[in-house]
Amino acid sequence: MFKKVILLVMPLICIVGCDKETVVKEVTIREVVVQTNSVEFPVEHIMDSVVHIKAETADAQSYDEYTRAKYGQSWQGSGCFIREDGVIMTAGHVVDNAAKIQVTLRDGTILEAQHFWKADNMDVGFIKVDINDAPCLQFDDDGVKLVEDVYIVGHPLGIMNKWSITKGIISNIDRDCDGFFGEKLMIQADAASWPGNSGGPVVDQVGNIIGVLVGGIGGQECLSYITPTWIASEWADVFFAWLETR
Repeated sequence: MFKKVILLVMPLICIVGCDKETVVKEVTIREVVVQTNSVEFPVEHIMDSVVHIKAETADAQSYDEYTRAKYGQSWQGSGCFIREDGVIMTAGHVVDNAAKIQVTLRDGTILEAQHFWKADNMDVGFIKVDINDAPCLQFDDDGVKLVEDVYIVGHPLGIMNKWSITKGIISNIDRDCDGFFGEKLMIQADAASWPGNSGGPVVDQVGNIIGVLVGGIGGQECLSYITPTWIASEWADVFFAWLETR
């Protein structure tokens, strides 16, 4: 958005002596147009919409393909509310093979998951908890562009770094990652992320979701891979329909 800024400079007479001649210079009013961003980044609302996820499995050992590490009885991830009635979007591997999921809100409230579900061919998952007035985020409808500013919100390395935010740009919009994260093309960003960020929202400058963080490359925190909104929203509709049958 552009705002017009008028710089007012009072008329000025400059007298310069030069061989008994007088040089008169006058500075007049100038008009300058400056580009300004009039939309305030809704950081508090975004933070309130993000949740911490703790998942437990009945298996003695679980193997995470992203971190190449074995886990015991539990692991952590991030997510965000996408509906006021308690629907949370996260990464599929955060809920995969879980027997029990516990969700912590920013105010410290702890909720047990009523339902959770993972998409078949993409790393996207959803959780339903019992709440009716959740602060939720909206999906972006405009699509992302290269070098657009984006923000990753979540819990890097777990609850010790809860509700953290990093900023970067869109580096690429058609990564296939050799199918590692699913069958569709991924978004790549240079905003920093770590294990524990998985499932957290990636938002644009007005706070709309452009995708869900699903992974990166070990030791390279500024190579973040994101499932785009247009894919995640399709699977959200499938989950909504599935909830109607419960």
